Amino acid sequence: MKKKLTPHGITAGAFAVFIVLGLACAGAPASKWEGVVYTGEDTRLLEGTTWTYIGGSATYTWEFRAGGKLTVRGSSLNNTWKREGNTVYMTVNDGYSRSIGTYYPETQKIMGSTEDSLGQKWDFTMELVSGSSALSGARAGAASSPPSSTAYVVTVWYTSSGTRLSSVYSVQAASKDEAEREAERVWKTQFGWNQAMQFQEAVSY
Repeated sequence: MKKKLTPHGITAGAFAVFIVLGLACAGAPASKWEGVVYTGEDTRLLEGTTWTYIGGSATYTWEFRAGGKLTVRGSSLNNTWKREGNTVYMTVNDGYSRSIGTYYPETQKIMGSTEDSLGQKWDFTMELVSGSSALSGARAGAASSPPSSTAYVVTVWYTSSGTRLSSVYSVQAASKDEAEREAERVWKTQFGWNQAMQFQEAVSY
């Protein structure tokens, strides 16, 4: 088995959680998506773009290259990607983790969730760093007809010791769905690894 890279460790009380964006530690189980190889996209959109991946407390730079090759800073193992419409699939570290996200052209973000071979899951947001000519054209078109970006107030509900509690976030987003996902991501970044606090739902107003 190939040696995996060691991720950042997060401790909540006595419980240690590893954010494994495919950068897993040695002795980890077999890669769940080892045989999955993605091959990019039929029509060029994301190819040639670089993104900042933000998931949990980890931040990485991901670059979509031709033929489904995904370059992840900090990982020298095989990473692949593909796009079907606005859905983006990515495998990292020889299939140790898989991410599935939705590309939002209005805000130039990819938002979704990642699962690793240990069964751990977390939400992520990818923000565009530099784009291809296709994305540049999309942005130019958007400039002549600006997308509607609205300030949403999102209430994140969670339980702590059996008590239902809430936190309120103000989020700029192009849709209620995107606003709720962003508020959920922010909440989980702040509190999601505390085992005494369990996320329930995010509701925008």
